[in-house]
Amino acid sequence: MLVLLALLLGFVQMADTDIWWHLRTGQLIWERGAVPQTDWYTYTNPDSRWIDLHWLFQLAAAGLFQLGGVPALVIAKSIVGAAIFAVCLAAQRADWRPWQSAACWLPAVLLFAGRSVVRPELLSLLLFAATLAILFHLRNRPRLVWLLPVVQLVWVNVHSLFILGLGLWVFFLIDAWLRPFLPWESPDLERGRPAWRNWLIASGLQGLACLVNPYGLEGAAFPFVLWSRMQGPERRFYQQFAGEFLGFGDFIARYGYAAVFQNLSTAMLVTITVATFVSFVLLARRGRFSVFRALVFLAFGYLAWQANRNGAIFGLAAGAVLRWNVGDFVALQSAAAGGRLQIGKVATAAVLGVLVIITPLGGLSAWRPMPSPRFIPFLVELGREPFAVTARYPGLGETPFWYAHDAARFLGRRGMPQHVFASHLGHAGLCIYHLGPEKRVFADPRLEVNTRETLARFLEISRALEAYDPAAEQMLRESGSGELPALLIGSADLWPVRDRYFNHPRWRAVYADPIAVVFLPNEKADALGLPAVPWEAMISGN
Repeated sequence: MLVLLALLLGFVQMADTDIWWHLRTGQLIWERGAVPQTDWYTYTNPDSRWIDLHWLFQLAAAGLFQLGGVPALVIAKSIVGAAIFAVCLAAQRADWRPWQSAACWLPAVLLFAGRSVVRPELLSLLLFAATLAILFHLRNRPRLVWLLPVVQLVWVNVHSLFILGLGLWVFFLIDAWLRPFLPWESPDLERGRPAWRNWLIASGLQGLACLVNPYGLEGAAFPFVLWSRMQGPERRFYQQFAGEFLGFGDFIARYGYAAVFQNLSTAMLVTITVATFVSFVLLARRGRFSVFRALVFLAFGYLAWQANRNGAIFGLAAGAVLRWNVGDFVALQSAAAGGRLQIGKVATAAVLGVLVIITPLGGLSAWRPMPSPRFIPFLVELGREPFAVTARYPGLGETPFWYAHDAARFLGRRGMPQHVFASHLGHAGLCIYHLGPEKRVFADPRLEVNTRETLARFLEISRALEAYDPAAEQMLRESGSGELPALLIGSADLWPVRDRYFNHPRWRAVYADPIAVVFLPNEKADALGLPAVPWEAMISGN
């Protein structure tokens, strides 16, 4: 039932914007027979180095999309989600009670729901779970150590989080090295003689596996480049472009403590953190403590605190530690104490049964805007951002009124500018899919490619356009070939300032629908014979 729940949580309509540039990249890799080396999609960073460690995921996603479109992608990621927790459940002893395993892993499954998206990080979660399972059984089955280099070889070619697998292995080695010097006993599950010779050889093979990627040493070192950008001094700057890099502290500062338990992901984050901490205390009172588990819990807890996108990874790490600690604690109890009551078994089955029933009906979805453009004005009046939070509607297609396909296709008409300035980086990713690489965008969601200078100029231009500042046009000309680009403005972003844009003295709205509006310079619109459209077209779609 737990694995079934993980599967069902994936059957939601697609609402992730990054998938489109991933798909286009996969298609181009198939066509060209080569991975990117420099930027393919922006006109502001044409020579920027692009380390695309997602290439293997992109090939697979493009192939699935060719076969079955968006439904194939949704089904595939749902199956991967179920596989993640099937692998997690393999990281346990055969004699452990299944209901206890389900109870320990349930918060992690619910926490995972928020990151069940068609992204390469989903494969990172699967490989992370595989690494945890290998390390759990390694002392009893020493030959499993040779699987770790294989895991790393695949991981480095699907996602930059491959560094997390190496981190788990380092924690394992630190624990083994410290044990002779520690005053407490290790849990029974982790006892055994260390096989240092094989472990050190496996360490070397894992390091070599990380080099087996299209970019060699540069690719292996790339996670540190991302870390310096996303978690270094520039972290606040980049958070403006990716809300997933907001930390737990940022969430509390923005929404208050009460909001923590009104959001499923944050509530489960607190639940699994508290439960795992208590499991450490209970086991320590029995004279048992694992340095490995403590390091895993603390390190990945820190990552989750720093960025909400790390919540799912922490869920797997904490879920594994919680299950292992509970398994050890129960084994230390007397047989009589362990079998008196079946309340936990019944309660776990009941909760899982309810969740399995309500999940396909949207029962785990928080309050979401109705999928209708006519709802936008009402939300704005309430002070809400209409589409700021990813919607989760059950289904296998795309979330209605989410992707600006028609606006992007309109920009592909003959005579349209070769460059596009999209106010939302997600819309830029969609332009990449429909127009790239022949037509290019100012900036896009690939924060590892776009320079800080480009993104700072992006914000500056956006503010200048809204203020009617002629400097906006000058900056746009200087950033490209001298020709002004088309503007693609998301309707949700545009609604509060629609009058300023639709009455702009130098730009004309030539296309509008409930998702996005296209603006051209007046002289370009005149040359193409395109009349102005009213802002009401954002609602009517006509």
